[in-house]
Parts: sequence; structure tokens; C-alpha cells
Amino acid sequence: PEVYAWGSSQYYEYLVMELLGDLVDAPLLTDEGLTLRNLVALAWQMIDALEHVHSHYLVHCDVKPDNLLFSSDPAVGQIKLIDFGLARPYRDAQTLEHFSPSTLSCSIGTRHYTSINVQYHHSPSRRDDMESLAYTIVDLLCDDLPWGDPELPGSEILTMKQSWSGPAICTGYPPVFGEFVDYTRSLAFEETPDYA
Repeated sequence: PEVYAWGSSQYYEYLVMELLGDLVDAPLLTDEGLTLRNLVALAWQMIDALEHVHSHYLVHCDVKPDNLLFSSDPAVGQIKLIDFGLARPYRDAQTLEHFSPSTLSCSIGTRHYTSINVQYHHSPSRRDDMESLAYTIVDLLCDDLPWGDPELPGSEILTMKQSWSGPAICTGYPPVFGEFVDYTRSLAFEETPDYA
């Protein structure tokens, strides 16, 4: 989103950003629903948005439907990625060298969408954002994830993620969706994803 102003006052820090529209899953609530054709178009926009973030040497760390919004102009229908509260660099700002893998004290992000590696408390990289995006796309495709129950503990979600292959999650849908899930899971820590 566009940033128009930022600063601080006596009591607050502020950030003035572009007004955005509906959440990316809003079409699911309409009578028409989200068509496969529209989902594919949205998926490409979401991948482009993530590539843009990664091109600035940041990983988002919380990719999920609630953080993907349409622009305020419905005629444009452009997707914007929001909420950079957990974002972190994946390269050193001076040398541009990729940070080495490390261990976190806890996992970050929303457990239903975080990557398997992040749930194991491994530091996030571009691959983990891509895996979170894959789960987001599957959620929009299937209208839920197999581990989508909000009452499930994180350990059970992790076990379920590990036991479901991409094609199994996307049974009944074009194979490309399941293949995308498996592709994102196969990426190495420092590997540049194929955004095309």
C-alpha cells in the first residue's frame, strides 16, 4: 500500500496509508463465489506482491487471507499485502549476504498458515512466505484448510501439515495447486523462489 505520511506526536507514532477495500476472501461470501479463473488471477497478484516484498530484502512472516486486501477501487481489483508487524530482513543491509539459518525461541505468524519450518522454530526466509502463500491459496480454493479448526493446538496443526501432501490437500482441483504446495515446501533456506 501507498504510505502518505508518518511521524510521531506527543503520545503516538503514526503511519498514514492508502485506504484499502475488502479482504481477498470477500468473493467467497457472494452468491457467485470465487471462480477458479478469478482465483488463478488473484494467486498471480499475490505472488507478485510477495516478490515485491522479497525484492526489498524482507520476509513478511504472516502471509494469510486476512493480510491480503483489494485496493479501494473495485474496478482495479489489485491485491495489496498488509501488516508488516512481523516482517524482518533476510539479507544483511550492508553486504547483501543472505542471513544464515537460526533457531527462534518461538514460531512467528499465524499457525494455520505458517510454514512447517517456522513451526519448528527455524528462522523464516522467502521459502516460508511462499509456503504460507500456498496455504492461503489452498484456503481460498477449498474454502478451508484440513487443519483450519481454530481450536486445534499448534502441535496437531504441525502434524497434519506434515502428513498431507499438496495433491492430497487439493484433491478434486487442478493438480497445479497441489504441486505449488509441494514446490514451496521443497525450497531451500536461501533459495530464490520461482515467482513465475
